Amino acid sequence: VDRPRRPDETAAAYAAVLAQLYGDHRLAAAGRTIDEATYAPRTPDPARRAEVDALVAELAAGPVPELEPEPEPVGATSTG
Repeated sequence: VDRPRRPDETAAAYAAVLAQLYGDHRLAAAGRTIDEATYAPRTPDPARRAEVDALVAELAAGPVPELEPEPEPVGATSTG
C-alpha cells in the first residue's frame, strides 16, 4: 500500500489504518503485538509473534489494495 507510516503513528495506529484498507481485522491485533514487542517489559510469546509473521507473509503475497485519495481540506482551492 502506498501509505507509509507517519512519524507520529504507533505501529498499532498504522496497523489499524492498514486493517481498514485490507479489510482484515487481524492487522489491528498485529499492530498491538508489534507495539507490545517494542515497548512492553516482556515480549509477546513466540506463538503470537509467529502469527504476526505469518499474517504479514500472507498479505505480502496477495494483491495490494488501492489507496483512496485523501480528501482535500475544507477551504482548499484546486489548482488543476
